Amino acid sequence: MVDITYLSGYTKRKSITIDYTKVSTTLSNFPVLVKITDDANIGASSLPTGYDIRFTTSDGTTLLNYERESFSIVDNVCNAIIWVNVPSVSNTENTVLYIYYGKSDATDGENKNAVWDSNYKGVWHLNAISPNVLDSTINANHGTVSGDVAPVAGSIGNGLTFDGTGDYINVGMMPEASSDLSYVTVSACIQSSNSAKQALMGTLNISDSEAYFKIMLNSNYNGSNLLGYIQFYLRSNSGDNFTGSVNSNTGITDGNKHHFVITLDKTTASVSILIDGVPKTVSNLATSTGTDWCTWTRPLVIGGNNKSSVTEPYSGILDEIRFSTGILRSVEWSQTEYANQFYPSTFYLLSQEQTNGQPPSNDLNPTLIYFDEDNEMKQFVGTTRKHPVAAYSDSTGAPVNLLISPTFYVSVNGENRQQLELTISEFDAHHQWFWLTI
Repeated sequence: MVDITYLSGYTKRKSITIDYTKVSTTLSNFPVLVKITDDANIGASSLPTGYDIRFTTSDGTTLLNYERESFSIVDNVCNAIIWVNVPSVSNTENTVLYIYYGKSDATDGENKNAVWDSNYKGVWHLNAISPNVLDSTINANHGTVSGDVAPVAGSIGNGLTFDGTGDYINVGMMPEASSDLSYVTVSACIQSSNSAKQALMGTLNISDSEAYFKIMLNSNYNGSNLLGYIQFYLRSNSGDNFTGSVNSNTGITDGNKHHFVITLDKTTASVSILIDGVPKTVSNLATSTGTDWCTWTRPLVIGGNNKSSVTEPYSGILDEIRFSTGILRSVEWSQTEYANQFYPSTFYLLSQEQTNGQPPSNDLNPTLIYFDEDNEMKQFVGTTRKHPVAAYSDSTGAPVNLLISPTFYVSVNGENRQQLELTISEFDAHHQWFWLTI
């Protein structure tokens, strides 16, 4: 047996088990969304500010950087949206984290700038206006709101709604980004039913002879209004162009929530676009060689683009916009983002409350993580019970590929939690059920 170590000063925690089947490849320094919904344990014990929240790796003591996008406790029930930088998220085995809470004298443990790596030049959760739209990166590219932009329910938490008549957010010159656009990755959660040509973002250039950057919805490569198309455009001061378009084939402005990612690689004149985790084929790619194409000289705005005043304004809801340079986020990175942000309840499991030095209320009914016949991660609670599992037999009938954690934690006789081995006692003839004996 192995003693389970708790973070100093804390007695309450929950495990967060990330389902490796939802991770497209092993990723480093990945910002994981932890969405806490109607949690009475955390609500009853945590500080109302959330300052006492801490996250650790599976060893229970190595602290992780995190950002509280939102945190509230109402009637002893907690709801929160938190981003945690996880050093490694595996696609071959479950990744386990811990969330600690309930330390009354804790100071604020948030370190939001460290959640987002140096390639992120802007991360706007778009969850509030206070009075600006805040950038979570160290670059502090906070946005100034024009028009009637307002918070509404978004894809993850709150987003911002744009009315299509001149609403936009000016995030400034972003010198960290505009000085080198050789590699660009932009992602956003969008929801729009506007069939007109509209700008997701773009620079405020005075004339077409100036360098500018824009991403358009319902627009093809030559700027014509075509429903479902996405156009990107990058232009230098000397007239060098880098443009193309893609037919989303999903009705990108069909009124539903979508996750959108675009990467631009000028060094190889290549582009990738993903919608809801699915790569799309880019067509009508047009490039010309130049040396000054990768700069812009006007502020970048979200929700519009072009000229001395914003034109082609966006109509709909935007949430979680990220702008990276110096790196092309991989397809696997983007697919894992989509799985995490749009389906957090299946991306990970949040365990029952664990209390250091005390037997939990389910002392004789320990919790186990396992996979069911649909390969969905579940929690088992019980001593001896029959449950479905994704398991198969080899040519001799012996069970193989049993997707169950071989160990789990339980409090024994009121002592600190111990790590016990799980015994699989028998299978039925189809090897689709198992008995647990603890």
